[in-house]
Amino acid sequence: MIIYYKNEEYGFNSNGELPKGSRMIEMSCLSSDTKPTQNLVQGSLALEADTGTVYVFDGSAWNEI
Repeated sequence: MIIYYKNEEYGFNSNGELPKGSRMIEMSCLSSDTKPTQNLVQGSLALEADTGTVYVFDGSAWNEI
């Protein structure tokens, strides 16, 4: 189960850097959960509660840190 601690939507675009509707998230999940990848801002964070592994979103994929 995914729990969002932060889920902020950004409304940029027309000359902004981010597509309208992009979100910065901080979440916890289980390692078996599928982490979202659509419309996320680089730097979003995910904590796998069952493994303690922390991930950061690089703009296209989640990477363990």
